[in-house]
Amino acid sequence: YMKLLSGRMAEDHQRISRDVEFLEEQVQHICNVITLQQSYAKGDRLVREEHRIDEILMDSIRMHSDMLDKNGIRVKTDFAYREPMLLNRHQLIQVFVNLIKNASQSIESWVSDEKAIYIATRLIDDPTKGDPFVEVSIRDTGGGFPREIKDQLFTFGFTTKNEGGKGFGLHFCATCLQGIHGSIRAESDGPGTGATFFVYIPIDKTGIKNKGHEANVHAQVA
Repeated sequence: YMKLLSGRMAEDHQRISRDVEFLEEQVQHICNVITLQQSYAKGDRLVREEHRIDEILMDSIRMHSDMLDKNGIRVKTDFAYREPMLLNRHQLIQVFVNLIKNASQSIESWVSDEKAIYIATRLIDDPTKGDPFVEVSIRDTGGGFPREIKDQLFTFGFTTKNEGGKGFGLHFCATCLQGIHGSIRAESDGPGTGATFFVYIPIDKTGIKNKGHEANVHAQVA
């Protein structure tokens, strides 16, 4: 009995330690978000460091893991771009957290046989389109939206939510991306067809040494 009790206590200790570590990360993220918003208000230049888009996306997914699990929503990833770039991690986490949250809420509000969010990255290096950039796509199986409103989605105050919507999240995403010379767009074939949000981030590797990261590596999380 004592061995069994000791084993259970050890498992509980490990679980609590993981929960505390995750909580500390969340608190730190909130502090960083406040700093980020203050920087925007002051017009400060945001600090960029070496990060990988796929790792930032996985951190963003992890922040929603409890909500996704609770609602039975699967997240499937296909990261074809894993190279380091100069980025502001907390700025992009805010963008991706907003988009994943919106996708989850759209799925929850729509009756569907499939509850899933598909997140993918790829390199777009077309000389006719200027400098190379990374495309991040976040597709959900939720309710979608009428095609005629897609240009309004990123307008401050515009929302498709019946209750609780403030119309700030997508506007914030667009503003963040404009600040790094990126962009965002949305596509849907109409109500009941789901929606896909495309985020475009210019690649800046100034001062980054090649550490042997390979592109075109695919991962899947079910």
